[in-house]
Amino acid sequence: MEPLACSIGVMAYNEDRNIGNLLRALCAQQLETVTIGEIVVVASGCTDNTECVVEDEIACDTRIRLLVQERREGKMSAINLFLHRARYPIVVIINADVLPEEDCIERLVAPFADPGVGITGG
Repeated sequence: MEPLACSIGVMAYNEDRNIGNLLRALCAQQLETVTIGEIVVVASGCTDNTECVVEDEIACDTRIRLLVQERREGKMSAINLFLHRARYPIVVIINADVLPEEDCIERLVAPFADPGVGITGG
C-alpha cells in the first residue's frame, strides 16, 4: 500500500519561543504508513521573530513553507489560507504553541486508509 501523504498547517502568532521546537518535532515524526509532504506555517501578524525562526528551519528541511499574513486576521483566516494552499488531500492543523508526541501524525493520519474515515482529532 502506498503511504498516505499529508499537509500539516501550523497556525502561528508570536510563537518564536516554541515554533522551532515544534517544526523539528514534526520533521522527526516516526512514520510507518504516512508521509509528511509539507509543513506550512501561517505566520499571522507576528511582531516577534517567528518568521525568522521558521526561515532558519526551512534551511534544514525543504518540506517547510512559510506563508505570511501581514496583519493578524484571526485563526480562521489563517486556516483558510493554509487549506487553499495545501498540496495534499489529507490535512493536519496544529497550533504553534504545542509539542506533538513522536507518533502523533501517524496516529492522526493512518485511519484515513479506511475510506469510511473522514476526520480524526487529537
